[in-house]
Amino acid sequence: PLTPVAAPRVAVVSAGSSDLPVSREAERTLAYYGEASLGVPDAGVAGLWRLLERVEDLRPMRVVIVAAGLLDYGLVRLLKTEGWA
Repeated sequence: PLTPVAAPRVAVVSAGSSDLPVSREAERTLAYYGEASLGVPDAGVAGLWRLLERVEDLRPMRVVIVAAGLLDYGLVRLLKTEGWA
């Protein structure tokens, strides 16, 4: 595994606690390849304020990976509206 040397350029956003295994796997894979990432857990549309609190952290990200089940597709739509997905 490589050690990340730069500030994160990739965010991994998970909609809910059931999506955490998928988002953690994405973070581990990125870390393995030396890419730092910013984890944003439990930011689904049911807890929208948690996502809104992290908007400024997400703005500089070049890539946003979203782990969301079928019922949380609204999170993907919201991020797409903001230009992140």
